[in-house]
Amino acid sequence: MIKKWMFCTLLLAFLQGCMSSSKSIEQQASNASFNAKETVIKETGDNDKLISFYKESLKQGEDERVRVKLVEAYMQADDLDSASFHYGSLSNNSQFSPQGLYLKARIEFAKGNADQAISAGLEALEARSPYPEVENLLGMAYASKHDINNAWRYFYLARKHFFDDVTIKNNLAVIDLMLQDYQLAISRLEPIYLSGNHDATIVANLALAYAKTEQFDAFKGLYRTRYSPREIEDLYIGLRLVSVAKPDALLASNRENELNKAMSSP
Repeated sequence: MIKKWMFCTLLLAFLQGCMSSSKSIEQQASNASFNAKETVIKETGDNDKLISFYKESLKQGEDERVRVKLVEAYMQADDLDSASFHYGSLSNNSQFSPQGLYLKARIEFAKGNADQAISAGLEALEARSPYPEVENLLGMAYASKHDINNAWRYFYLARKHFFDDVTIKNNLAVIDLMLQDYQLAISRLEPIYLSGNHDATIVANLALAYAKTEQFDAFKGLYRTRYSPREIEDLYIGLRLVSVAKPDALLASNRENELNKAMSSP
């Protein structure tokens, strides 16, 4: 009887182990399929299709990680209303996690709510430090409020914690532009441009610095293949008169869909 009981117990444990293993394999296969499809869609650059993919996945079953991806995709599409709505659908645990607070800060900053972005960013830093993405965002938010000291401080921390060098150099150059230290901005941005990085934000900020220092030949070189001589001259004159009234339009967060609007209104 004891042997029979032990045999049944071992058999049950074996069967449970097989069932658990089978579920694990199915989950791994499902995750692999999701990741493969997601990668293919991302490579096409079709953000609308990516949003549809995440929504269809969520219809099959709630997954907080996928919902976070959906919020980020809506932000990529500059659909801040939908991003806010789906962010509000996240659980409290997700919303108040370091990643969730960073996401909240990004949404608020994109809406132009610098104070709310700073509040959420500081909470994220309390929950996780260092957090270079948050530090860069805080630098951007403070810069948008013309709080140069705090902006520089958080950009410095982000760089210290190995955030993307090009993004940080651009954002430090924005502070240089705000302080009207145009030559220092050029010294930060020109090597990046000459290395082959012609990102729209980098080019626009470098163009502004060239215009402010009356370096027309260098300015012309940035746009020679894109605009006619008359258009280049008009742009140059316009930038000579422009003021950095909205630094948030010149900053970079290192997202794929950067803020490419690079010129502020006079």
